[in-house]
Amino acid sequence: MNVKSVYRIKITAKTPLLVGGRTRQVRYHAISSHEQDKWIIPASSIKGALSEHLKNNVDQLGQDLVKKLCGEEGDGRTNEGSMRLSDLKAVNGVDVKSGHVIRTRIAVSNLSGSIVSGALAIFKCAKPGVQFEGLLLLGDKLNDDEERAFIGFLKEQREFYIGKNQTVGMGKVEIELTELKEEKRELHRKLDPGMYVVVFEPLSPFTSTEVGFETLEKKYFVSSKTYIPATAMKKVLNVKRVTHFYPSNAEEISLPTPSTYLRPKHNDSHLYDCIFELVRSRLEKKAFLMSKDGERLVEARGYKPLYRDQFVKVTEVVNFHIKLNEYSKNVAESFWVQKSYKPEYWVGLVYHDEPFTLPKYVIVGGARSKGYGLMRLKECSKYVHHWRDSVEEFSNFMQKILNKPTSTYVPFLFTTHYYCVDPEKDFGGRVVESFASIDYFRVYDPSDGISGKNKVKIMETVAPGSVVIVEYEKSLEEVLKILEEMKKNGIGDHTELGFGDFEVYPVSK
Repeated sequence: MNVKSVYRIKITAKTPLLVGGRTRQVRYHAISSHEQDKWIIPASSIKGALSEHLKNNVDQLGQDLVKKLCGEEGDGRTNEGSMRLSDLKAVNGVDVKSGHVIRTRIAVSNLSGSIVSGALAIFKCAKPGVQFEGLLLLGDKLNDDEERAFIGFLKEQREFYIGKNQTVGMGKVEIELTELKEEKRELHRKLDPGMYVVVFEPLSPFTSTEVGFETLEKKYFVSSKTYIPATAMKKVLNVKRVTHFYPSNAEEISLPTPSTYLRPKHNDSHLYDCIFELVRSRLEKKAFLMSKDGERLVEARGYKPLYRDQFVKVTEVVNFHIKLNEYSKNVAESFWVQKSYKPEYWVGLVYHDEPFTLPKYVIVGGARSKGYGLMRLKECSKYVHHWRDSVEEFSNFMQKILNKPTSTYVPFLFTTHYYCVDPEKDFGGRVVESFASIDYFRVYDPSDGISGKNKVKIMETVAPGSVVIVEYEKSLEEVLKILEEMKKNGIGDHTELGFGDFEVYPVSK
C-alpha cells in the first residue's frame, strides 16, 4: 500500500477499557494491553474496531468504500484495505498503576437465574479519561472524495466500541482526527546512488507469517521470524539490493551473534538439559561435559550491535485474536495466537545504482491487513565500513600461525544467508576454516499469479552469523577492493534475495 495521507488519531476512553490480549498478570483473568507500564491500544485492535464501526454504518458510507477501507475477509492478500493504524499509546500522563480500574464479572445461568459456579472473572482496565494517540494512514487507492467521506463520517460518528465486555458498557471510546499536512509533503526521501544504513521505527509489531481467515481452523498458533527477511523489504523499497533487517537497540547496524561467540551455561541441573547434552555428546562424538554444579560454554544466540559487545533486547508480542460470527457476534470457531516482535528499531542495508527514493512509511510482513508490520523511516545514512584495521590485524596473526607472510586473510561474518555452490569461485580465494551452521530458507514462488501458497522452495543455506576464514595471495589494498565489490553484489548465488551479505569479523572502529 502506498501511503497518501497521514492523520493523528486520538482516542479517549469514555468507559473502562479492556483491549487486546497482549499481556498477562497472575492477579487478574485479563488486563488491558500495555507496554513499559503505559496503556496501549494494539494496532490490530483499533483496526478491527474501526472496521466494525464502518461495517455497522455501511448504508451511510456505501459498500464499495467500506471494502476499499477495510479489505475483504478471506482474501486478505489481494484486498488488504487502504486503512492502516499504528499502536496507540497513552499520552496524558497516566500509567498502568495510577490509571486503572478493577471490574468484576459473574456469569448467570439463563435457565436457573443463579450464579454459575467458578465463573467469577476479575479484569484490570484502563480507566475512563485515558487518552491514546497514534497514526492513521490512508492508501492511494482512495480518491479525494472517498477520503473526505471517510474522515467526515468519523468526525460525525465519533463514538464507537472497542475491546471486551462491550455488552456491559465497557469499551466505549471517542475518536478525534487531525491531518498531518507536513507528513503528507514528506512521504518520500530522495537519495543518490550508493549503499545506505536504513533505520525504521516500528509503529506496530512485525510478524513474518501470513494469516488468512480461511486457514485459521488449521493454524491456532502462528509463529514468526525474529528478523525481517530481505525478500519482504525488497518488495516495498523497490531497490537493487536489500539485506535482512535486524532488531537494534539504537540507530546503528545490528547483526546475528557470530557463531564463534560463547556464553556460560548455568542450568545444568535440569533433567532435560542433561539428556540433551548426553545425546549431543554421542552424536558429535564429544565428551559429556555436563555436571550438576559445573559450568560450561555454549553457543550464544540473538543479535548484537556491529561495534559494541552487548546483546539486543527484542520485545516479543503475543496477541490473541478471535473471529466473531457475522450475524450473532458470538465467537466463531476461528481463533489464533499471533506471535510477533517489536524492537526499538529495525536496521538493514539498502543499495541502488541509480538515484532512488525511500518511502517514509512501509507496511511489511504477514497479517498486514490486521494491523501488523507498520514502520516509519527514522534515519538513513551512507554506509561506511571499517575493514582495513580488522583485516590487517587478523592477517598479521594468521601469517605467523601459518608461516605465510605474503598472504592476506579475511574473516567473513555472514549477516544474511549464503547459498554456496563453489566457495573458491564465490570468495575468489581459498577457504582456510569455516565455523558455519546450516539454515533452511523458504521462498514463495508467485508464478501462479495469485499467492504462490502451494509453491514453496526450500533452500539449504549457510546461516547468518556463520564465520568463514579466507586466504588471498594478494596485497591488502587488492583485497579491500575485492571486498567492496562483494559488498555491493553479494557473495554466492541468489543474491537477489538478499543472500551473501557480510561484515569483516572481528570488527573494529
